[in-house]
Amino acid sequence: MRKLYVFALLTAYISGAYAQKISGHEAESFLKAAIHVNAARITYETGRKENNIRLREQNISLLKQNVRLRQALQDQAAMLRNETITCILILLICAGIFYRQYQLKQKSNRLVSQKNKIITEKDELFDRLIKEKEWLLMEVHHRVKNNLHTVLSLLESQSIFLENEAYKALEDSRSRVYAMSLIHQQLYQSEDINTINMSVYLSEFVSHLQQSPGAPKIHFELNAPPMQLALSQAMPLALIINEAVTNSIKYAFPGKRSGEIKINLSRKDELIKLVIADNGIGIDLGLFDTPLNSLGITLIKGLAEDIRGSLQFESNNGTCVTLSFNIDRFDYSLS
Repeated sequence: MRKLYVFALLTAYISGAYAQKISGHEAESFLKAAIHVNAARITYETGRKENNIRLREQNISLLKQNVRLRQALQDQAAMLRNETITCILILLICAGIFYRQYQLKQKSNRLVSQKNKIITEKDELFDRLIKEKEWLLMEVHHRVKNNLHTVLSLLESQSIFLENEAYKALEDSRSRVYAMSLIHQQLYQSEDINTINMSVYLSEFVSHLQQSPGAPKIHFELNAPPMQLALSQAMPLALIINEAVTNSIKYAFPGKRSGEIKINLSRKDELIKLVIADNGIGIDLGLFDTPLNSLGITLIKGLAEDIRGSLQFESNNGTCVTLSFNIDRFDYSLS
């Protein structure tokens, strides 16, 4: 504005100097034209500066928008970067956890594998020890059986030189030894060295008793279904059967008369019941209550007590011996 003012004064001065040479009317016209030109020039300059100011303000506004946009982009980029870093950290943590779990699982698998290997080795050792024990037991039963057969041979040799009561006593002892020997023989020959199959045992033992003196005229009836008993109960039971049947053979049928002996062995749940009955002359039941009863009866009573059995004697159209006992829960048994 100041420059336009100075320019207007200069123009007026020139116009004044020129007006001295020209007429007053022309000078006035010229002065008005000069003022009009200067005013137009001033207006132009003012408009141009206002346009410049508006452009500058627009530029400033655009710059501010650019700044805000750039700041928004920077914020967005920072947020994206932070989210990316967070995701990477989460992935690393997850990968670390998975890797740790994998290591723990591998370690657990190794431990389980080692334990299984140890268990397998122990099982193999245990099986080997069991087989060795079974072999040793079989060998023991075999040697016991051989020793009992040796005793039988000695008793048989000795019986040649004995007569009457001594001979009968020796024959009773031979029968008892054979009953025990047959038990050990079955244990030696069987794959199961813990139990005796009473059905097989009684079948063979009764066949032996049928060869006793006085037995050929006696009919034997055996009823013994497959049944497993442990040695601790099978041995006393075999001796009880031997004593009862031997007594029936010797005393139930005098005068070489014929008769019948029934042997019945049964099981119901955990209860074993043995019934030995003959149709002979019977027996005086008072003998069982006296302290001077026979060795056979004493053995039957004692063996029944050993297996915690209930013993009953009856004399009605013959003699009947009934023994009931429970299978020991520690025994191996099958029905």
